[in-house]
Amino acid sequence: MSAAIPLASQKRLLRLISARTDMQYASDAFRRFKETDDEGARYHLFLGMVVAYCRPFTENYGVGSLLSEYPSFPDFADADMNIRHARLMDLRN
Repeated sequence: MSAAIPLASQKRLLRLISARTDMQYASDAFRRFKETDDEGARYHLFLGMVVAYCRPFTENYGVGSLLSEYPSFPDFADADMNIRHARLMDLRN
């Protein structure tokens, strides 16, 4: 007989899966952004990259922000990475 997975654990797993998917979308948008010279497409790809990257770190009424799991994020060892994260969040907002 299998034990039921607690609702909090289910939500945490869903939050992490959703965040990973968003990072894949952001990475794909960036790759396509680099490959094209079409300014219109570049605008849309850049916008999609920013929105997809920032989605896991913002409050929403779905699965919630990753900050509930990782309250000290960003905590990259490289200070420039923390600055890049903050810039993307500023662009999103």
